Amino acid sequence: MSNDIVKKLRLAGCKRALIMNAPEGYIGKLDPLPEGVVLTEQKESDQAYDFVQVFVYNMAEVQSLTPQAIQAVIPEGMLWINYPKGTSKIKTDINRDSGWQTVTDLQFEGVSLVSIDETWSAMRFRPIGLVKSQRSERQAKRAENANKSPLPADKTVIVPDDLAAAFQSNLEAQVFYETLSYTNRKEYVRWITDAKRDETRSGRVEKTIDKLSRGIKNPMVKE
Repeated sequence: MSNDIVKKLRLAGCKRALIMNAPEGYIGKLDPLPEGVVLTEQKESDQAYDFVQVFVYNMAEVQSLTPQAIQAVIPEGMLWINYPKGTSKIKTDINRDSGWQTVTDLQFEGVSLVSIDETWSAMRFRPIGLVKSQRSERQAKRAENANKSPLPADKTVIVPDDLAAAFQSNLEAQVFYETLSYTNRKEYVRWITDAKRDETRSGRVEKTIDKLSRGIKNPMVKE
C-alpha cells in the first residue's frame, strides 16, 4: 500500500472493487492495489462487488449514481460515497448531514466518515438492518459480560469531548469502542489526552476513529 487511503477505505481483503465517477488521477493514488483485488471503473450488469466507491459532486448525482452503487455492492460489502468537503473549491449542495435522502430511502445508513484528501470526504453506508442487528448483538454481549463480572464504578472511562464529537460521524467506530475492555478503552483515551500539542491530539483522534473502524482493539498495536 502506497498511502493511507487504502487503509482508511479497508480495501485490503476485498476481491472485486468498483470505483464509479472517480476524479482524474484518483485511481493512480491506490497503486499498488492490495494483493488479490481486481478493480474496475465500469459496472458489469451481472456482477456483484464487495467494495464499491462512488464520487458524487451534488445531490443530482446522489440521486442518479448511488442507486447504481447500492445495487452493485453485496450486503456485507464496503460501500463508500465520496462527496466534496465544504472547504474544497467544488460547489456542492451536499454535506455530511444533508443530501442523502435517496440513500436512506434505499434503507442504507451512514456509519463512518473518513477524509480522503483536501477535497474529498468519504462516508461509509451499510444496510440499516445490518447496522441495527450488529448494534443489538454488541449491546447484548456487553450486558451479558457486565452481568458475569460487573465493573466497579471507578473503572468508568470518560470519553473526551473531541473524541465524542468524532463519534457523532462514525457510529461504527463508537459501537466497536463500546465493546472494548476497560483497559483498551482507557488506552485509547490516554493516548489522546497525553498529546502535548493540539495538532498531535487532533491527529490522534482521527487515527483513533480509523483504528476502531478497522477493528483494532488497542492504539499501541503495531500494523
